[in-house]
Amino acid sequence: MINRYERIRKILKNNETIVSFVKLNGDLRTMRCTLKPELLPEDTRTSVEQVVESEVTPTAVRVWDLEKTAWRSFRIDGELHVSYDNTTIHFDAVDSEEVV
Repeated sequence: MINRYERIRKILKNNETIVSFVKLNGDLRTMRCTLKPELLPEDTRTSVEQVVESEVTPTAVRVWDLEKTAWRSFRIDGELHVSYDNTTIHFDAVDSEEVV
């Protein structure tokens, strides 16, 4: 069975995605982001796996923010919505141990 981390990463690698989540400070954030190679800037394409794989924990995902044109990350153990190709997936908050 594919875990939450792998499922979200797979969606991001294949789509332009809208992710809505609550930041650590309590603010709601909606981010248009991706890991799809052709949507990343050319100078980061060769190093994208190095950047993404340098993630410290599987409870957060590093992504390319298409509006801020910068690398950002979000936690995946909280409640979040992931939207792509007319599909929205709701993830309930879980304990960090349940993510992987």
